[in-house]
Amino acid sequence: MTTQNRPIPGDLLADDGPILIVGSDDARGVATRLAESATVRFASADAGLVRQATAAGLDASHVDVTDAGSLRGVTAGIDTAVVTFDPDRTALLTAQLLRVSCGVETVIACIAERAYRDAFENADVHFLDASSLLAGAVRDQLSSPEPGS
Repeated sequence: MTTQNRPIPGDLLADDGPILIVGSDDARGVATRLAESATVRFASADAGLVRQATAAGLDASHVDVTDAGSLRGVTAGIDTAVVTFDPDRTALLTAQLLRVSCGVETVIACIAERAYRDAFENADVHFLDASSLLAGAVRDQLSSPEPGS
């Protein structure tokens, strides 16, 4: 079961515009997977991850995730962004900057701590509960028949 503060409108992957993925190594993994079915732009404060993402063929940029001016440089033409990295308080700040200062219409954040749910909800940011996502994935894996059975 995923948790979010309000429904995410429509099929975001069906939109023509790129999706911005911001964060750390988990975000790079999300960007790589989504790039198979959508136009993706990756941004991170970690220059090494940006180099890896670029080498893997992603449109990747090194940014200060806590600075609106830096984020504005990667949000042109972006209506949807996904933020995923620890700590949750930095993810919340980045998500708020994307919504308020950069004009990104739909921002989705993956959070790890329940204590931040209200803050994300009050910031008009969609959120996914990381522990619920992991629990669902583990449950799906355990209920799948073993290969060769």
